Amino acid sequence: MTSINNQPLAAPLANHSHITDRHETKTTNSARPEPSAPPAHRSAKMYDETYLNMYNTIQQMKPPPTLEAMRAQVPDDKWNASLDRSKPFRELGRSYGLSLLLQTPMAQELGRKLKEQFEDFFPGRSDLSWASLGITALLTQGKHGDPGEIAGFDFDSSGTSSWDEMAANMFSRLKTHLIATGRATPELAEAATYALLWNSAPEYLLNFIPENVNRHSDTWEAVRKEISRMSDDDNQAPLGKFYDSILDKLDPQRVIDRQNEGV
Repeated sequence: MTSINNQPLAAPLANHSHITDRHETKTTNSARPEPSAPPAHRSAKMYDETYLNMYNTIQQMKPPPTLEAMRAQVPDDKWNASLDRSKPFRELGRSYGLSLLLQTPMAQELGRKLKEQFEDFFPGRSDLSWASLGITALLTQGKHGDPGEIAGFDFDSSGTSSWDEMAANMFSRLKTHLIATGRATPELAEAATYALLWNSAPEYLLNFIPENVNRHSDTWEAVRKEISRMSDDDNQAPLGKFYDSILDKLDPQRVIDRQNEGV
């Protein structure tokens, strides 16, 4: 089965996990900017308008796509396999449920529809990637969100305990938020969380982030910047990556030290 970890994807949306300012620039009345405008230079207002237009386009489809309807098109045995995982394989398989949803006829049609109308804004996306973006628009209800926020979840919130500060817990925190706010059912929350982070903060999809890594630490900031850089080159690259492999890339001496220890 083809998974989202080996599909040619395009650049993700603006990374909400570290945005501190939103500077609106003058735009035209068109919902789509000029194709030559690089995504990094597009204003927050452009993203807001495009998100809303995508959501409205989805609602006009007959029938309007929903996560529940996509799930109904997945055979029960395959879906149950996506939920029946034990550590350490649970973390490695977080994308499996979303992969199943994205390959349904409804999701594929959703991807084609959005690509047809909004390709100028997000050029180069595969149909699979467009379907993921459509799911993101559904979960956000067409609202791009304020800085550091996605689907009503505040990335910059300090939380109520030190547990909330740990990068490894962000996936669980967002998943819990989606269930608590009714944006996703418990059955679909993991797939919904993966879609949102894929399109907003892919650093939190790294596998095996140590439990003691504070997301406000210098180390995590270096990791986040590296993931952002990788996404600029190829946003498929961060998916399926391991936290330690990013640290090795940032500090090659780590690899040398391990090799020396093995001698």
